[in-house]
Amino acid sequence: MNKFYNHALFTQHDRKVVFEKVLSRFKEPINFCIIGAERDNRLESICGDGWFSFYAGFYVEKNGGSLTIIDIDPKAIDVAKEMLSDFGDKVNFIVADGIQFLKDGQSGFNFFYLDMGNEQWQTYEAFKAIDLRRGPVLIDDFNPGGKADRVKICYPFYEILKANQIHELGFYKKMDNYGNNSFKIGKLELNYCRLWSPNRAGTNERAIEVALGQWFINLYNNDVKEVGAVMCYYGANNHEVFDPYDNHPRCKKSDVFDLDLTKSNCLSISTIEHILNDDGYSTQKDENASFKAVKKIVDESSNYLITFPIGAHLTLQNQLFKSNINYKLLRRENKRGLINNWFEVPNIEANMFEIYGHTEYFAGYYGNALCVCIVSNLNDIIN
Repeated sequence: MNKFYNHALFTQHDRKVVFEKVLSRFKEPINFCIIGAERDNRLESICGDGWFSFYAGFYVEKNGGSLTIIDIDPKAIDVAKEMLSDFGDKVNFIVADGIQFLKDGQSGFNFFYLDMGNEQWQTYEAFKAIDLRRGPVLIDDFNPGGKADRVKICYPFYEILKANQIHELGFYKKMDNYGNNSFKIGKLELNYCRLWSPNRAGTNERAIEVALGQWFINLYNNDVKEVGAVMCYYGANNHEVFDPYDNHPRCKKSDVFDLDLTKSNCLSISTIEHILNDDGYSTQKDENASFKAVKKIVDESSNYLITFPIGAHLTLQNQLFKSNINYKLLRRENKRGLINNWFEVPNIEANMFEIYGHTEYFAGYYGNALCVCIVSNLNDIIN
């Protein structure tokens, strides 16, 4: 095989694992439809379909079927032809708009691979166009945590993914080394959130925070006011969301201090620590504002659930620990790799976890808390 495949084989081990693992489930002929061709024949630059076309090509050679690659850019098609030349006439190349191609018909295809680049709305539109009864869909580079205008268009995407149990390509980073399936806090035992996108949730504290947030929303049948736009990015789109900075279409531009939370069910996931903290979410600074927000939620709401990472805001946690507000701590098992096991620890251990952010264990990931504080008045949690 040519130099391009050799490069992919020896430098892209993670992708090789997931591609081969997925394709090993099939033995019958597959007619592949790949939207997004290889775009760069420089070995140091992987741009395009993430080398999946090589694996699809080998599958067709072994088991039969066909491989069709669609890209709107003729130059990208030329690059793909060069890189896949060893497969000869087993590969069909089409210059066309991928979204329109799928809308015009999918006759004969029974496996789809989408790599639409960084414009997430394009991936969303392409996904909507696919008749999901035809076969599986692999999606690369799906991360709705990008620019606000992209998020605004594609926020329902996860709901569709979840409903149809589509395999998201990013899962390869965590499937084999995840650890336990569930965690416990108080009387509760919940399954981890295992999503990769957004925020690589399945590999950090979002694994427990999103699970707790969804439990809270379900408990009150969406009659919830969320302070900070978080859960709407994980498929929860039927409750009220308030955030002065977020552009999600479900979000109302209101500050927590302007809200009437009287007798409400209030939820806040990893937001409290950012309030007036001059950390990119606000240009103002008031180190006491975060605890004031906690107090407002606790005093006004009928039921509440607040989470924040220990070490992210020392003033907040010190004020909380000295108050009479109920809280619990969940600690992450401190191991190298992507093991993401969490367990309840005594509150006295909070001061042991002042490090927040990139650590030697979790370098390169968005959330890296080793300990998370859960503030709540719900018996299932505090007892």
